[in-house]
Amino acid sequence: MNPNSTSASLDPTQIMTGPGFRAYHLDLIGEEVADTVLTVGDPDRIDQLLPHFATVDLERRKREFRTVTGTIRGHKVTVLSTGMGSDNVDIALNELELVANWDLEKRLPNRLRRSLQIIRLGTSGALQEDLGIDRLLVSTAACSMDSLHHFYPQAATDGLNVALQEFTNRYRFPKLLPFYPDKTVSQRLISSGMEQGITYTACGFYGPQGRKIWEGATQDQMLDRLSAFRSGEDRITNVEMETAALFHLGSVFGHRMASVSALLANRASGQTSADPEKTVKRLIDQSLDVLF
Repeated sequence: MNPNSTSASLDPTQIMTGPGFRAYHLDLIGEEVADTVLTVGDPDRIDQLLPHFATVDLERRKREFRTVTGTIRGHKVTVLSTGMGSDNVDIALNELELVANWDLEKRLPNRLRRSLQIIRLGTSGALQEDLGIDRLLVSTAACSMDSLHHFYPQAATDGLNVALQEFTNRYRFPKLLPFYPDKTVSQRLISSGMEQGITYTACGFYGPQGRKIWEGATQDQMLDRLSAFRSGEDRITNVEMETAALFHLGSVFGHRMASVSALLANRASGQTSADPEKTVKRLIDQSLDVLF
């Protein structure tokens, strides 16, 4: 999709704002959001990023959406917590687009568009036994069965899309759709020594991630089958709850997306991190070293 036509094609009558013509849920206006946005799921994880700020110009919180904007190593940066799941990403990405590229008082798109660089710093579970816990992984693609994606334009069919459809048809899974990050940003992160692979974005924590708690749960052995998927050298490496939605909506709005995950568990081996806070700190430190 042409990002220059995205904002202009939105229906101004559907825009919701809060007091002061701020984004309805994020409670932000344009100048309060930097061109580089780091997203985290947990609002409390922002506390681990705060020591990296040389200056803090804004701190705001509304529900699970917590925002800090300031400077890190001479760069203006926004850190935003989205909460868990693609439904929250739907709110966050739409409202970041409105804040960045609309005059919310006049309900008109700005003459000059901003293309945000949005990088998720999150946690995840590995699906491949050779991916040890406490390692960092960059998503080269993300796939999801979430119905959210059917409400937005989808990219043309490619080789991975075809391979995923053949795979889901074989096991009678819901349709798996692939979405992609910005290659330049992702490759910089991979070049720093991080792992890489396709991320499965689940629409929930229990059943959608193969946790069979209740009798009669569906999709038994789902994660085993996802981990066995191959398309050339590509494989599904990890599972989390936001990346596919970030990649999809980011591409719709013309923003540059990337996702880095700290692997705090391995679903294949049953191992979990002995010190997850230390691993998340390394995720933040190494990602900031690459980005700034």
